[in-house]
Amino acid sequence: MLRIGVIGTAQSGKTTVYNAVAAAHADVGAYLGREEVRRTMVKVPDVRLDRLFDLFVPPKKIHAEIEYFDFPALTGDAAEVTLLPPALRELDALIVVLREFGSAADPGRDWRGICDELILADLMIVEKRMSRLHKEVETGRTENKPEYDALARCRVALEEGQPVRHITMTLTEQKLLRGYGFLSGMAVLALINAPDEGSARTEESWQESLAPGPKSMVRVLRGKLESELSGLDPADRAAFMADYGLATSALDGMIASCYSLLGLITFFTGGSEKDVHAWTVRRGALAPEAAGVIHSDFEQGFIRAEVTPVEDLLNLGSLAAAKKVGKSRLEGKEYVVHDGDYILFRFNV
Repeated sequence: MLRIGVIGTAQSGKTTVYNAVAAAHADVGAYLGREEVRRTMVKVPDVRLDRLFDLFVPPKKIHAEIEYFDFPALTGDAAEVTLLPPALRELDALIVVLREFGSAADPGRDWRGICDELILADLMIVEKRMSRLHKEVETGRTENKPEYDALARCRVALEEGQPVRHITMTLTEQKLLRGYGFLSGMAVLALINAPDEGSARTEESWQESLAPGPKSMVRVLRGKLESELSGLDPADRAAFMADYGLATSALDGMIASCYSLLGLITFFTGGSEKDVHAWTVRRGALAPEAAGVIHSDFEQGFIRAEVTPVEDLLNLGSLAAAKKVGKSRLEGKEYVVHDGDYILFRFNV
């Protein structure tokens, strides 16, 4: 399950955006204390899963899910960032809300300020841990030296005002530092919260202006408008979207953006007996890793996978028909999972 945090300064429309992308109904005027956080679970819509459910008619349909978090407003004080709820460091990505409406709006200024705040908060964590490891390294204890060296690389970047996500790390370094939950190391979506009439600039222009770098993207959203849209009945929503030229809702659009940002794809499992299930895995994952998303035992005991492109399965009407025309195939440990694969895993535990 993905965990996405919505952050921003006071009056940025952060909670309004949270309501829009999570189809939530939080009071935008209610103040969040430093230890408070709102959260909402969203089922990821997928017409392919709906069609699989109609094909197999199982007892249950299980969507992939995203949990959105609305955090207290950032203040510009890095010390306060470190005191925010622990969930802030347990996320997969951040949505940074940047206000383009109202007087004195300056998304570029707010972006730089928030980035600096997250960088300083991470630097405090790095320096605290390195001071503890320094004596061990100085006395010749080498077991923690790789971690110390990786932290030293982060400190150099952070002291130069660069976020951790700009550092190219080895897989070993990534594993060593995973537990720190570096805020400046997370994938980030800079979200321009535009007025109802739309942004004065294109997303491409904002991307060039903000220059967010690796593991990041820029999107424009009419937050207030989209929040109102999320509260409408489905019958009224289509007319509302047509009136304002919206091709997709904020909820659907943000899911697609987060999947793209994090390099994620969807595969499917199940059948008529229990459920049909949509799962999320990183793009480029091998079959055992995908099996491990379901259960660690599946990955450890992986034997092979029976793979059928979901569109072929749906068009042909059954697994038997797909096998008959060669659309189902057995794959081993080196198979790279594709978006839309329907997979039956074979394993031994």
